[in-house]
Amino acid sequence: MVRRVLVNGGLGNQMFQYAFYLSLKAKGLECCFDNSLFEYANKMHQGYELESVFGISETTCRQSPLHGFIVRVLYKYKPQRIVFCDKPYMYCQDAYASNARYYSGCWIHPSYFAGIEDYVREAFQFKNVSEKNLDFLKDLATVNTVSLHIRRGDYLKNPIYGVCDENFHSSAINWINERVESPIFIVFSDDVEWCNEYLKQFNINYRMVDWNKGKNSYQDMFLMSQCKHNIIANSTFSWWGAWLNTNKNKIVVAPNRWTTNNQMDYSLPQWVFVEF
Repeated sequence: MVRRVLVNGGLGNQMFQYAFYLSLKAKGLECCFDNSLFEYANKMHQGYELESVFGISETTCRQSPLHGFIVRVLYKYKPQRIVFCDKPYMYCQDAYASNARYYSGCWIHPSYFAGIEDYVREAFQFKNVSEKNLDFLKDLATVNTVSLHIRRGDYLKNPIYGVCDENFHSSAINWINERVESPIFIVFSDDVEWCNEYLKQFNINYRMVDWNKGKNSYQDMFLMSQCKHNIIANSTFSWWGAWLNTNKNKIVVAPNRWTTNNQMDYSLPQWVFVEF
């Protein structure tokens, strides 16, 4: 039986879904990676990005219109005998024993790909990074860079997620300042003007990255992954930026919650979790 992993959401979510797909394959299960939702109905964020960002082409989006219709119906109604759904932000080990034909969820937990981290890192090699971003990294190669992701935008309209507040940023910045010599904070945000005003109170040395727009937004994640340390938001985008950071001595400061009701996963003992 071929199991299909349904793909949806922004780049960070797509990466978790692909890592889950790799874990199914690693356990010897026959499966495919199905991004039909993007092809037929679901134009979220920048659309399906794994192929353009990482060169991943294992998709089934070019199926018949009938297939697209079936996937949309299954995604909407999720009949239990046919569709296995994850429990948000939790590790569902029983997914591997399921007889469902379809998997629907975000699979946001590193336990899904524990033991195959090297395969995941190999899959997520950034393609087509611009000269501007590469030159930016060269200029900062000898200093202690700390990525700081401040996500506002769509979070301001969705009370379920909430925005990391001043208490979080103050605690995170202090944690870095106490442990990193002369840090330079590399700031990524969808609200640059607000950040420039907001960050004045923290009296930090920072650089704002504001040139990766639209289809090039993924290059922000690349830059995050190249910083020596990371402060992430409750966002899969900056979560992956920090996870892909290969600095053995990295410090990652993360919020303690994904949403107002869901804890961040604590399975990464080297990460520091701060309340917000």
